[in-house]
Amino acid sequence: MGSRKCGGCLSCLLIPLALWSIIVNILLYFPNGQTSYASSNKLTNYVWYFEGICFSGVMMLIVAT
Repeated sequence: MGSRKCGGCLSCLLIPLALWSIIVNILLYFPNGQTSYASSNKLTNYVWYFEGICFSGVMMLIVAT
């Protein structure tokens, strides 16, 4: 019984954190609010491979729901 209650509490906490992670990782494409970094290929491979969006955002939403 206690693990079900704890699991429900954790999933309620994971959903906003996953959404926050997606938003923050999207902002990596626009450092200092400028799009010139993306157009001139000055972004790192971490940003281009969508690791932050896919694994810490979308996968965490799947786990939480």
